[in-house]
Amino acid sequence: MHQFVCKAAGKGDPEPSSSEGGCVGNSGRPTDEKKAEVVLAGEAECEVITVTQKTDVGAKLDVWLEVLGARIADVATNGQCGWLAFYASLYNATHGLMEPNAAVTEAANALKKSVMNDMLANLHLAARLHPQDIKAEAMAIAGDVSRDTSMEVVLSTLAEHYAEQRKRSVKEATSG
Repeated sequence: MHQFVCKAAGKGDPEPSSSEGGCVGNSGRPTDEKKAEVVLAGEAECEVITVTQKTDVGAKLDVWLEVLGARIADVATNGQCGWLAFYASLYNATHGLMEPNAAVTEAANALKKSVMNDMLANLHLAARLHPQDIKAEAMAIAGDVSRDTSMEVVLSTLAEHYAEQRKRSVKEATSG
């Protein structure tokens, strides 16, 4: 992938031993990371049969930012920073994020509401696919939910929590 990024950034092919220009070749630094080849041995088992050195050492952040036309943005640390960071990355926004202005607040709240609506709509599917994760999430937000709590109560607890969070503004500070 780094070869594409380097070419797209106008840096040409990466030099094997060069670290200038944001593109580093394979011999530029030693690596302990390995890629494992896995074969299925049974229904739920796998066996590692070979291990090879990786060949892609990646590209520096500034190269990726240049290729994507992206910028780094700081967001308010009010407990809603995930939503503001998501908004900033989705729209490549950099202004009005530390103290969200009216336009940023409205747009980020609409994005948050859309995502929360999707989460609510798909909650029953997530419970079927990953019941242990759904139960763990409910246990983390509600003290009265345990491993023995019925899935119906777990889903109700999460739905109420999501609906309540959906109403909160990204400008509003949260605790914890």
